[in-house]
Amino acid sequence: MSESKWKLLEPFRIGTLCLKNRIVMPPMECLLNGADGSVNQAIIDYYEEAARGGVGTIIVQNSYIDEKASRSALVHLGVYSDHLIAGIGDLAETIKSYGVAALLQISHGGRQANPAANPYCPPIRSCIKPDPCGAASLAAPVKSLPAGLANNPFA
Repeated sequence: MSESKWKLLEPFRIGTLCLKNRIVMPPMECLLNGADGSVNQAIIDYYEEAARGGVGTIIVQNSYIDEKASRSALVHLGVYSDHLIAGIGDLAETIKSYGVAALLQISHGGRQANPAANPYCPPIRSCIKPDPCGAASLAAPVKSLPAGLANNPFA
């Protein structure tokens, strides 16, 4: 394929954002952040290596948004408090210093959260029970709905 037709490596625009290419590093747990969800040098080094490798965009791993119910794992990046802003900023600046767009995936663990990381039990539970590994088990059909969902038009 000729160089002029190879669009993957060409710069392009999304609105006012100019990306150096179409290669995106998806969000993946790297388990390197601090125990409180903070950014540390190990996680900065991890994302810096990816940025140096030539991707156009990095989506930083999922980050929980509050201390009450959104944490889904014991080692999980956090954006739930002002004391974490400086570290998140340092991480973003490191990524952007290589001309790479930095995005952050925010998340809420919900019913799939590890109970050791999130003991809060939400008041509304799904009728699909999580398996022991924490992922939803969709292989078995739901045999009955909870009473509150019996007339659910979406069931």
